[in-house]
Amino acid sequence: MAKPFVRRPAETGLRRLAGGRRACIREIEDLLAQAASLRDVTPEQVTAIATRHGVDLATRLGTARRDLYRRLLEHCLADQELSEAESADIEHLRRVLFVSDADAAAVHDQVACAVYGQAIDQVLADHRLDPEEAEFLRRLGGALALPDAERNHLYDEGERRARQRFLERTLAHDTVLVAGRHPVVELSGSSERSLEDAIQRALAEAVRAVPELRHFEVTKIHGALEGGAIARWEVSLRASFGAPE
Repeated sequence: MAKPFVRRPAETGLRRLAGGRRACIREIEDLLAQAASLRDVTPEQVTAIATRHGVDLATRLGTARRDLYRRLLEHCLADQELSEAESADIEHLRRVLFVSDADAAAVHDQVACAVYGQAIDQVLADHRLDPEEAEFLRRLGGALALPDAERNHLYDEGERRARQRFLERTLAHDTVLVAGRHPVVELSGSSERSLEDAIQRALAEAVRAVPELRHFEVTKIHGALEGGAIARWEVSLRASFGAPE
Protein backbone atom coordinates (compact mmCIF):
# COMPACT_ATOMS: atom_id res chain seq x y z
CA MET A 1 0.00 0.00 0.00
CA ALA A 2 1.35 3.43 -0.91
CA LYS A 3 2.36 5.65 2.00
CA PRO A 4 0.20 8.70 2.66
CA PHE A 5 3.15 11.09 2.52
CA VAL A 6 5.84 11.39 -0.14
CA ARG A 7 9.02 13.42 -0.58
CA ARG A 8 8.63 15.95 -3.34
CA PRO A 9 11.39 17.33 -5.56
CA ALA A 10 12.74 20.74 -4.61
CA GLU A 11 10.90 23.57 -6.32
CA THR A 12 12.69 25.91 -8.69
CA GLY A 13 12.05 29.21 -10.43
CA LEU A 14 9.09 31.32 -9.37
CA ARG A 15 7.68 28.64 -7.07
CA ARG A 16 10.94 28.55 -5.15
CA LEU A 17 10.96 32.33 -4.86
CA ALA A 18 7.38 32.24 -3.57
CA GLY A 19 8.57 30.18 -0.58
CA GLY A 20 6.52 30.85 2.54
CA ARG A 21 3.45 28.73 3.14
CA ARG A 22 3.83 26.43 0.14
CA ALA A 23 7.45 25.60 0.96
CA CYS A 24 6.56 25.18 4.62
CA ILE A 25 3.92 22.51 4.07
CA ARG A 26 6.13 20.74 1.52
CA GLU A 27 8.99 20.54 4.04
CA ILE A 28 6.64 19.27 6.75
CA GLU A 29 5.43 16.52 4.42
CA ASP A 30 9.04 15.63 3.59
CA LEU A 31 9.70 15.27 7.32
CA LEU A 32 6.68 12.97 7.72
CA ALA A 33 7.64 10.93 4.66
CA GLN A 34 11.20 10.35 5.89
CA ALA A 35 10.29 9.37 9.44
CA ALA A 36 10.67 5.69 10.30
CA SER A 37 7.57 6.16 12.46
CA LEU A 38 5.17 9.08 12.54
CA ARG A 39 5.50 9.15 16.30
CA ASP A 40 9.20 9.96 15.87
CA VAL A 41 8.20 13.36 14.50
CA THR A 42 7.92 15.95 17.27
CA PRO A 43 5.89 19.15 17.52
CA GLU A 44 9.18 20.98 18.01
CA GLN A 45 10.49 19.79 14.64
CA VAL A 46 7.34 20.90 12.85
CA THR A 47 7.29 24.24 14.67
CA ALA A 48 10.94 24.84 13.73
CA ILE A 49 10.10 24.35 10.04
CA ALA A 50 7.18 26.74 10.29
CA THR A 51 9.25 29.34 12.11
CA ARG A 52 11.95 29.14 9.45
CA HIS A 53 9.33 29.96 6.81
CA GLY A 54 7.68 32.67 8.89
CA VAL A 55 4.44 30.71 9.37
CA ASP A 56 2.37 30.45 12.56
CA LEU A 57 0.92 26.94 12.33
CA ALA A 58 -1.61 27.63 15.06
CA THR A 59 -3.42 30.09 12.79
CA ARG A 60 -2.20 29.47 9.23
CA LEU A 61 -2.22 26.61 6.69
CA GLY A 62 -5.39 25.15 8.19
CA THR A 63 -6.55 23.59 4.92
CA ALA A 64 -3.13 22.09 4.17
CA ARG A 65 -2.78 20.71 7.69
CA ARG A 66 -6.25 19.16 7.57
CA ASP A 67 -5.37 17.65 4.19
CA LEU A 68 -2.30 15.90 5.65
CA TYR A 69 -4.42 14.65 8.54
CA ARG A 70 -7.13 13.42 6.15
CA ARG A 71 -4.60 11.57 3.99
CA LEU A 72 -3.31 9.62 6.98
CA LEU A 73 -6.84 8.75 8.09
CA GLU A 74 -7.80 7.58 4.59
CA HIS A 75 -4.59 5.54 4.38
CA CYS A 76 -5.26 3.82 7.72
CA LEU A 77 -8.89 3.06 6.79
CA ALA A 78 -8.13 1.74 3.30
CA ASP A 79 -8.55 -1.82 4.66
CA GLN A 80 -11.74 -0.77 6.51
CA GLU A 81 -10.10 -1.41 9.87
CA LEU A 82 -8.29 0.78 12.38
CA SER A 83 -5.65 -0.78 14.62
CA GLU A 84 -4.51 0.62 17.95
CA ALA A 85 -1.17 1.58 16.40
CA GLU A 86 -2.94 3.43 13.58
CA SER A 87 -5.18 5.23 16.05
CA ALA A 88 -2.09 6.31 17.98
CA ASP A 89 -0.45 7.58 14.77
CA ILE A 90 -3.55 9.56 13.87
CA GLU A 91 -3.80 11.18 17.30
CA HIS A 92 -0.07 11.98 17.29
CA LEU A 93 -0.29 13.64 13.88
CA ARG A 94 -3.28 15.69 15.04
CA ARG A 95 -1.19 17.12 17.88
CA VAL A 96 1.93 17.59 15.75
CA LEU A 97 0.02 19.53 13.09
CA PHE A 98 -2.02 21.53 15.61
CA VAL A 99 -5.31 20.23 14.14
CA SER A 100 -8.12 21.29 16.46
CA ASP A 101 -10.57 18.78 17.94
CA ALA A 102 -13.38 20.31 15.89
CA ASP A 103 -11.41 20.11 12.63
CA ALA A 104 -10.30 16.54 13.40
CA ALA A 105 -13.91 15.53 14.11
CA ALA A 106 -15.10 17.09 10.84
CA VAL A 107 -12.40 15.29 8.84
CA HIS A 108 -13.16 12.03 10.63
CA ASP A 109 -16.88 12.30 9.83
CA GLN A 110 -16.17 12.94 6.14
CA VAL A 111 -13.72 10.04 5.83
CA ALA A 112 -15.80 7.67 7.95
CA CYS A 113 -18.91 8.31 5.86
CA ALA A 114 -16.94 7.74 2.65
CA VAL A 115 -15.44 4.48 3.93
CA TYR A 116 -18.78 3.20 5.22
CA GLY A 117 -20.48 4.14 1.95
CA GLN A 118 -17.86 2.22 -0.04
CA ALA A 119 -18.37 -0.82 2.21
CA ILE A 120 -22.12 -0.66 1.63
CA ASP A 121 -21.59 -0.53 -2.14
CA GLN A 122 -19.43 -3.67 -1.87
CA VAL A 123 -21.92 -5.74 0.14
CA LEU A 124 -24.88 -4.61 -1.98
CA ALA A 125 -23.19 -5.44 -5.28
CA ASP A 126 -25.51 -8.48 -5.53
CA HIS A 127 -28.44 -6.57 -3.95
CA ARG A 128 -28.42 -8.98 -1.01
CA LEU A 129 -27.37 -8.38 2.61
CA ASP A 130 -26.28 -11.67 4.15
CA PRO A 131 -26.03 -12.02 7.98
CA GLU A 132 -22.22 -12.02 7.73
CA GLU A 133 -22.31 -8.81 5.69
CA ALA A 134 -24.73 -7.19 8.14
CA GLU A 135 -22.37 -8.06 11.00
CA PHE A 136 -19.43 -6.64 9.04
CA LEU A 137 -21.28 -3.35 8.58
CA ARG A 138 -22.24 -3.30 12.26
CA ARG A 139 -18.61 -3.75 13.35
CA LEU A 140 -17.32 -1.23 10.80
CA GLY A 141 -19.89 1.37 11.82
CA GLY A 142 -18.85 0.90 15.45
CA ALA A 143 -15.15 1.19 14.64
CA LEU A 144 -15.85 4.38 12.70
CA ALA A 145 -17.97 5.75 15.57
CA LEU A 146 -20.86 6.48 13.22
CA PRO A 147 -24.23 7.15 14.92
CA ASP A 148 -27.05 4.75 14.04
CA ALA A 149 -28.98 7.49 12.25
CA GLU A 150 -26.01 8.21 10.00
CA ARG A 151 -25.47 4.49 9.30
CA ASN A 152 -29.11 4.07 8.33
CA HIS A 153 -28.97 7.12 6.08
CA LEU A 154 -25.82 5.86 4.34
CA TYR A 155 -27.39 2.41 3.90
CA ASP A 156 -30.50 3.91 2.32
CA GLU A 157 -28.27 5.90 -0.03
CA GLY A 158 -26.32 2.74 -0.86
CA GLU A 159 -29.53 0.89 -1.72
CA ARG A 160 -30.54 3.75 -3.96
CA ARG A 161 -27.17 3.67 -5.77
CA ALA A 162 -27.33 -0.11 -6.18
CA ARG A 163 -30.82 0.11 -7.60
CA GLN A 164 -29.78 2.89 -9.99
CA ARG A 165 -26.78 0.89 -11.22
CA PHE A 166 -28.99 -2.13 -11.85
CA LEU A 167 -31.56 -0.09 -13.77
CA GLU A 168 -28.88 1.62 -15.87
CA ARG A 169 -27.51 -1.81 -16.76
CA THR A 170 -30.80 -3.52 -17.54
CA LEU A 171 -33.33 -0.87 -18.58
CA ALA A 172 -34.67 -1.45 -22.08
CA HIS A 173 -34.12 1.51 -24.41
CA ASP A 174 -36.01 0.71 -27.58
CA THR A 175 -38.51 3.35 -28.77
CA VAL A 176 -41.67 1.39 -28.00
CA LEU A 177 -40.68 0.64 -24.43
CA VAL A 178 -39.42 4.12 -23.69
CA ALA A 179 -42.73 5.52 -24.92
CA GLY A 180 -44.69 2.94 -22.94
CA ARG A 181 -46.30 3.37 -19.56
CA HIS A 182 -44.07 1.05 -17.53
CA PRO A 183 -40.24 0.95 -17.57
CA VAL A 184 -38.93 -2.45 -18.61
CA VAL A 185 -35.70 -4.22 -17.65
CA GLU A 186 -34.02 -6.84 -19.81
CA LEU A 187 -32.70 -9.94 -18.04
CA SER A 188 -31.11 -13.27 -18.82
CA GLY A 189 -30.50 -16.49 -16.92
CA SER A 190 -29.36 -20.06 -17.35
CA SER A 191 -29.72 -23.33 -15.50
CA GLU A 192 -28.66 -26.93 -15.89
CA ARG A 193 -31.72 -28.05 -13.91
CA SER A 194 -34.84 -26.74 -15.66
CA LEU A 195 -36.45 -23.96 -17.65
CA GLU A 196 -38.21 -22.70 -14.53
CA ASP A 197 -34.93 -22.54 -12.63
CA ALA A 198 -33.34 -20.53 -15.45
CA ILE A 199 -36.21 -18.02 -15.22
CA GLN A 200 -35.89 -17.88 -11.43
CA ARG A 201 -32.16 -17.21 -11.74
CA ALA A 202 -32.80 -14.43 -14.26
CA LEU A 203 -35.27 -12.77 -11.91
CA ALA A 204 -33.40 -13.30 -8.63
CA GLU A 205 -31.16 -10.22 -8.74
CA ALA A 206 -33.89 -8.12 -10.35
CA VAL A 207 -36.47 -8.64 -7.61
CA ARG A 208 -33.87 -7.87 -4.93
CA ALA A 209 -32.82 -4.66 -6.68
CA VAL A 210 -36.33 -3.60 -7.75
CA PRO A 211 -39.00 -5.16 -5.52
CA GLU A 212 -41.67 -3.21 -7.42
CA LEU A 213 -41.38 -5.47 -10.47
CA ARG A 214 -44.78 -7.05 -11.12
CA HIS A 215 -44.72 -8.76 -14.52
CA PHE A 216 -42.27 -10.63 -16.72
CA GLU A 217 -42.31 -11.96 -20.24
CA VAL A 218 -39.96 -14.61 -21.61
CA THR A 219 -38.70 -13.34 -24.96
CA LYS A 220 -36.28 -16.12 -25.90
CA ILE A 221 -35.64 -19.72 -24.89
CA HIS A 222 -32.58 -21.60 -26.04
CA GLY A 223 -30.06 -24.00 -24.62
CA ALA A 224 -27.43 -26.63 -25.15
CA LEU A 225 -27.54 -30.36 -25.80
CA GLU A 226 -25.13 -33.06 -24.71
CA GLY A 227 -25.56 -36.64 -25.85
CA GLY A 228 -28.99 -35.87 -27.19
CA ALA A 229 -30.25 -34.54 -23.83
CA ILE A 230 -30.81 -31.00 -22.63
CA ALA A 231 -27.70 -29.94 -20.72
CA ARG A 232 -28.55 -26.28 -20.09
CA TRP A 233 -31.53 -23.97 -20.40
CA GLU A 234 -30.93 -20.32 -21.31
CA VAL A 235 -33.61 -17.63 -21.26
CA SER A 236 -34.00 -13.94 -22.03
CA LEU A 237 -36.89 -12.02 -20.55
CA ARG A 238 -38.29 -8.62 -19.86
CA ALA A 239 -39.74 -7.54 -16.52
CA SER A 240 -41.81 -4.44 -15.88
CA PHE A 241 -43.10 -2.39 -12.96
CA GLY A 242 -46.74 -2.82 -13.91
CA ALA A 243 -49.17 -5.33 -15.29
CA PRO A 244 -48.99 -6.15 -19.02
CA GLU A 245 -51.01 -3.83 -21.24
